[in-house]
Amino acid sequence: IVVFDEASANIAGLLTDRLDFGAGVGYTNGGIQTGLGGSAKNLGAGAQLRYGFSRSVAAFLNYTYMRTDVPTYLQPVDLLTTYRPDRQGVRVGVTVWFDLLH
Repeated sequence: IVVFDEASANIAGLLTDRLDFGAGVGYTNGGIQTGLGGSAKNLGAGAQLRYGFSRSVAAFLNYTYMRTDVPTYLQPVDLLTTYRPDRQGVRVGVTVWFDLLH
């Protein structure tokens, strides 16, 4: 059983007629209810820029960051696996959408 508290904040909006921006951050702190005890903490953040080429096509650039701290007994013990509490990611892509019902 895990009991946790969480706080988060987000902001988003148009920078121009075709360019929008969004960003957010969140923090979680949880107590792990086992005989071994301990707590887990997670910090995550991300941001995205999206440019609309037309009403149904847009390109985006997305960045995410996450840091997780967990008790030692929950970390991998495999000799081939290195515990890395920090993760980052970048995505670039195109979004296409259309009406199913017109």
